Amino acid sequence: MWITSPHMEQGIELGKAWGFEFRTVASVWDKIVHNLGQYTLSYCEMCLVFKRGRIPSPRGSRNEKQLIRVPRGQHSQKPIEVLKAIARMFPTQDKIEPFEGLMSERSMKMRLVQKRFYFFNKMFY
Repeated sequence: MWITSPHMEQGIELGKAWGFEFRTVASVWDKIVHNLGQYTLSYCEMCLVFKRGRIPSPRGSRNEKQLIRVPRGQHSQKPIEVLKAIARMFPTQDKIEPFEGLMSERSMKMRLVQKRFYFFNKMFY
């Protein structure tokens, strides 16, 4: 789940409300260009990892870099580098991919969940 720093608490609460357990920040995206924040200049968005149940073996890559420095693209477009890193980290596990327009055929089955994700994001942000 992608969040900005001021909305971290709401993002974790939303994941829990869906029945997931927050595990870690998978990626910190340094967008290189800042936005004015309430307290500091905001350069980053974070991609949070949640899980439900056990993550079965084999687990994938464990040496992915957390910090990604990629300039911002179009509005709401996330860096493809993070999508690829998540695919390497969890190669066989089912995922809900919040990467609009970049879904695999398998994850297209998750459209209903993604629509709910969009709806809840609009409620929180």
